[in-house]
Amino acid sequence: MSEKKSILPVIALIVAVLALAAAVFAIVSRPADNAAEIEALKQENANLKAQVSGLNSRLDSLNVGSGLSDWNLVATAWEDGMGANVTMSAAPGAYEDGMEAIFSIRLNGQEVSSVPCDWDGSAFFTATAKLESADGYSYYCIIINAEGERQQFALSTTENPVYDVPVYLESSLNAYCKMILDSWLVDNGKLTISLAELEAQLPRLTSYGEMPTIDDARLLLVHNGQDFSSLDLTLEPDEGAGAYKLTLAGGDLNWPTELEEGDNLDLYFEIVLSDGLVLSDLGGSWLYGDGGLDLVVG
Repeated sequence: MSEKKSILPVIALIVAVLALAAAVFAIVSRPADNAAEIEALKQENANLKAQVSGLNSRLDSLNVGSGLSDWNLVATAWEDGMGANVTMSAAPGAYEDGMEAIFSIRLNGQEVSSVPCDWDGSAFFTATAKLESADGYSYYCIIINAEGERQQFALSTTENPVYDVPVYLESSLNAYCKMILDSWLVDNGKLTISLAELEAQLPRLTSYGEMPTIDDARLLLVHNGQDFSSLDLTLEPDEGAGAYKLTLAGGDLNWPTELEEGDNLDLYFEIVLSDGLVLSDLGGSWLYGDGGLDLVVG
C-alpha cells in the first residue's frame, strides 16, 4: 500500500536522530586530549543535523493527510453487461479543512477517468467512475491538502491487484463454457464419450451483486436441428471463484439408428445458471455421407 511507503521517511528520520544523539554523546564523553577525533565527531554531528533537516522537509512534503487509514473498491455491473460502476471510499489518516481527493483510473498506462471525490463529513472521500468492459484497469486515490500538496496512493493495480474484479473487469463480467472432445465411439445406437475435457467460468460480477450458481449442466446431442438426447453432468469446482471443470471418461448418449445422406449431428456442452443465463459450446459436429460419419468439428 502507498501509505506504508510514506512510513519509510519516518523510519529514516528516527535512525538519523538516534545517530545524532550517539554522536553528541560520543563528543561529550571523549577525553580532552583526543582533539582530532573530537573534531571529526563534530563534523559528523553537523552532517547528521543537515540530514535530519532534509528528512524533515521531505517528510513534510510526503505526509499529506498522513496516508489512508482505510479504503475499498466496489464494482456494480451495468444491466447490459458492457461495463460497471466502480465506487471508491477512502479515509485519510488525518483530515484537515480544505483537503480534497481525486479518484484516478488508468488503463494501459493512460488515465481514462478522473473523478473529484465527495467528503461525507466524517471519515471518507467517495467517488464513482463509469468504466467500459476491459481488463487491465489500475485504481489510485490522490489526496490534496489545503496547501495544494499531492500524494498518490495505489489502491488496486495490475501490478498489485488487491481487488482483482475491478482490475480485470471484462473477465469478471463474462462467462463461458468450453468442451474439448478427445475421443468418442458410435456403436449400437449409442454415442460413447471416451474422453472429454470440460470447463466453465461463471460471471464474478453481476448487476444484482451476486455470483450465480449452476442449475443444470449437460451434454446435448442435436439431430438436424432438433434435440435428440442428453447426458446430465456434475461439474467440479476448480481454482478461482466461479471456475468449474470435469474430465469425462465414459458416458453414453442415444444416437439415431437410421441416418440419411446429409444428416447432421451436433454435440453441445450446455450450462443453465440460476439467473437464467445459458452457456453453450459446440464440442463436436458430424456429417453423414457416403455411408459413413465425418467429424467436421471437434
